[in-house]
Amino acid sequence: SSSADSVKQAISRQQWRQLQDRVFYTSAIRSEKNEIRLMTILPGQEHEDIEVQLNVVSLDDEPQFEALSYVWGDPNVTRDIRLNGRGFPITTNLYAALQSLRRTDKTRVFWADAICVNQRNSSERGSQVSLMVRIYRECTLCTVWLGEETETTGSAFEMLEWLVMIEGHISDCPPFVPGHHLHLSSTETQIHTSGELNFPGGIHNGLFVPLKIIF
Repeated sequence: SSSADSVKQAISRQQWRQLQDRVFYTSAIRSEKNEIRLMTILPGQEHEDIEVQLNVVSLDDEPQFEALSYVWGDPNVTRDIRLNGRGFPITTNLYAALQSLRRTDKTRVFWADAICVNQRNSSERGSQVSLMVRIYRECTLCTVWLGEETETTGSAFEMLEWLVMIEGHISDCPPFVPGHHLHLSSTETQIHTSGELNFPGGIHNGLFVPLKIIF
């Protein structure tokens, strides 16, 4: 935002980062208690600012949350969201994901590394990396954001279905149709043409790996 830019011009980069830490990451994460931050996306309309609140929880308490996987994009091209009431810059790809995932009538609770982890704190980054296996395993839903829909989206999902078939994860898979469900073990993977892929109960059978490589 313009006000934030004015403040940045008046103080040094290091001072700005320290100010951000005090404003956005007010509660330290205790790694010995397996704590993480979760973001609550407040409901809103498409034209309204994206508002997010951060809270610290322990994985040992079995919190209910969704995990978001996405491509970061260019860190120098950003848009502001409202994080704990103040402007916070995120990449345009993450902004598009949050805009798509936000509901108009209810909150959603997510874990997304760029927001939930203080990226300027190397000690915190290290402790959170060690918990990422648990985060993705224990989330109630893992959403892989592949980007906004383009003219090649349908072909990309057809390729995805083909990859899953040759890996033997599913059998008798019908042709791709929007909203089609792929049956994966005892879970379901729902495909959306908007570029959103959902994995109830976390990631299973290594399907996450080819997604990260291809898209």
